[in-house]
Amino acid sequence: MPTPDFNKPDPFPDLTIPDRTDNAPEPRPFLDMTIPDRAADPAEPYRPPTGPASSWKVGDRVLAPWEPNFLYTGRIAEIQDNQALIEFSDGGAGWVTLEQLRQFAVPKGQKVLSRRKMGTQFFPGEILEVRGEQVYIGFDDGQDDEWTTIAALRFPCQPTGLGATPTRAADHTPFYPQPGHRVWAPWNSATLFAGTVDRINDREVHIHFDDGDRGWVQVDQLLPLEIPVGLRVAGRWKMGGQFYPATVTQVEGDRIYLVYDDGDKEWTRPAALALVTQPFGPDARPSRNVNGGLSGSGMGWLISVGIVIVIGILRAGCR
Repeated sequence: MPTPDFNKPDPFPDLTIPDRTDNAPEPRPFLDMTIPDRAADPAEPYRPPTGPASSWKVGDRVLAPWEPNFLYTGRIAEIQDNQALIEFSDGGAGWVTLEQLRQFAVPKGQKVLSRRKMGTQFFPGEILEVRGEQVYIGFDDGQDDEWTTIAALRFPCQPTGLGATPTRAADHTPFYPQPGHRVWAPWNSATLFAGTVDRINDREVHIHFDDGDRGWVQVDQLLPLEIPVGLRVAGRWKMGGQFYPATVTQVEGDRIYLVYDDGDKEWTRPAALALVTQPFGPDARPSRNVNGGLSGSGMGWLISVGIVIVIGILRAGCR
């Protein structure tokens, strides 16, 4: 994988942002997650209030991020300094910062994403009824409305930092890949790239990365390849050799429209994206490297130098 760098050449003069689509989601305050039509001139992204860190205590029910842009239901199991260990309702656990926590709320009428029949995919819907830990979801496509548990829900949010640092995967793995699945997978442990599952061997998965690299990664390091509007990424300008911080503003199939932090804009594809995360697990074990045959660990230290810079910019841009 190329090394992130920030000395990008001057922008191309003919890059103009296309018209916004009417159904592109607009960030909204957490307590009202309805997705309105996007205005021609979108509002400034919402900056949710953090509240005093001292207000949280062990045992509190909360909403907390597993990925940076989605919240899930859970409970505080431990607090250390400015971090909380969250026991998520689906069985997973991980550390998040106190300012990323939100009050537990699953009200009737709330817009959510829900796993149909506790499967691997999330679908947009609305909470129609609430009975304790059970919620009745009406899906936006009008099909197969169902009662389910709050463990099936996730709430889109404006990122306020990185995702959780996992200590335990869910007992029932929400996403178990199969050959042909599109995924985010690590080349080094702190950076995910788009790829396709080729084959599975016990707890390892062989990935064909979109840029031509191939390698083995652990199954619990994978995420479904979802690229929602508002996602913070590092993008390869004009598919070049360097990465720069950017935000996804439109998605049309495999076409992604990026607005870079320096103001440049372009349509690109998943192969141009990198998703910076908390380090988790080992680097990929390469079976093919289009950049000269360095091992995963050999590339890891080179990438990490740029990743430290990218993390700082991404975190600053999300606050």
